[in-house]
Amino acid sequence: MSDLEKLAARVEALVGPDREVDISISTALGLVPAAYERAVIHDKPHPYFWHVEDTHAPYWIPPRFTGSLDDVRTLIGDEEWDLSTQHCIARATVGIERDYQTSWPGHGEHAGNDPVLALLAAALRARTLIPSSRRGGRSA
Repeated sequence: MSDLEKLAARVEALVGPDREVDISISTALGLVPAAYERAVIHDKPHPYFWHVEDTHAPYWIPPRFTGSLDDVRTLIGDEEWDLSTQHCIARATVGIERDYQTSWPGHGEHAGNDPVLALLAAALRARTLIPSSRRGGRSA
């Protein structure tokens, strides 16, 4: 099971936003800028990253993938997606890198009770089918 498949399974098990999962997704997709490392204050990891050198951008905060539909959409970009809710069930489908002759190389689906988490899980499942050299997300 790949890292993205494991992350998709973690997202499917969530009942609400989780900053640790947001950080894991950012790290797995290579979204953490170079020269940044996880902030640790008093032996406790924090949900943001320090810049290793002294610059004008002293920290970087990962997108809130598990709590923001806008941030999830940055993972999908201009690709095709669908999200619907009915009877308290959110259903999401994501198609990445569609080739209109052979369908989607990356296609993911998920149904759950939270629209944001359903779309995120579907986006991660779709990315598992894309070669790793082309998986990176788009930063917001």
